[in-house]
Amino acid sequence: MTSFPATMYPGQLNSVSTTLNGSLAQASTSVTVTTVGNLLTNSSCPFLVMIGPSTGFDSTTEICICTAVSGSVLTITRAQGGSTAPTTWASGSLIACNFSSIHYANLVTNLNTITPTWRPLTATTDFSTTGASTSTITMNTDQTANIKTGYAIKYVFNSNTYYGQVTAITSGLLTFRGPPITTGAGLLTAISYGDESRVKAIPVLMPAYYEAVTVSTYINSNILSPSGYEWELPSSGYCVGYTFQTGTTDGSSNGYIQLVVNSTNVCSTGATGILVNSTSLLSTGVAVNTVSSTNITISPGQYFEISATKGTGGDATNGRLVALFVIP
Repeated sequence: MTSFPATMYPGQLNSVSTTLNGSLAQASTSVTVTTVGNLLTNSSCPFLVMIGPSTGFDSTTEICICTAVSGSVLTITRAQGGSTAPTTWASGSLIACNFSSIHYANLVTNLNTITPTWRPLTATTDFSTTGASTSTITMNTDQTANIKTGYAIKYVFNSNTYYGQVTAITSGLLTFRGPPITTGAGLLTAISYGDESRVKAIPVLMPAYYEAVTVSTYINSNILSPSGYEWELPSSGYCVGYTFQTGTTDGSSNGYIQLVVNSTNVCSTGATGILVNSTSLLSTGVAVNTVSSTNITISPGQYFEISATKGTGGDATNGRLVALFVIP
């Protein structure tokens, strides 16, 4: 069963009410009711009850937590959710298990653990506003319990909003891939993080001799997908780079691999992209182009392609490119 951070208090069918059987003083923590069957039972504790005037619940209603039921007597914790306990609730006042602001607030809190939100860090307190390098951020508080390798980040640098992916984190340093920052003082003004569900990784296999010839439309030419790979998600994605790994390198001079999103080269080291000079996993890191002061964006119905530039031998084999996007 899912464990939620906020208590999910049970509800009563039809929210039927009963009344107080005797007055309730401000300091009292037990209350006797007329028809206990109209409320929840001891096995449902804790649950919320609202106490209000006999004429109907209004702005004076008090929210209480019922922690025990014994016969017709409820043990309660008074004045919850910003409500107040009056000097006295008169006998005959209404009491019911109605939906309250606490139910709503706790539901929202728990839904946010299922539907991830961007969780902001505090500038200066949690991180330095001056970049440690183009790809690293100094952390002033240890966030390793909250932020994991592979998580998405959203950062505001020099008044522009960018998206990236965490590639490493220690108690004092966060390393990311995506558009680079600089070491300019005070330019990194905001950082939020989201979990791995915000990262979309799309692998493309490039079997056999993938750079036998130079081709700017590898997907269209070899996988027979017209226009390239179509973005099929209902929301847009922000490209944070790509990784590439080859089974064997070119036997002579090495070739290059470039990811092209909406006709824009992702890797900023050159038009040809990553130099495939190793069988180790290669990454764009922060060598990532931007468009209109943010990441290159792909929207539903748009495409990305792969450009492969032939090395001298043209005999590199079995490549695998993974295109990386953050969903805002």
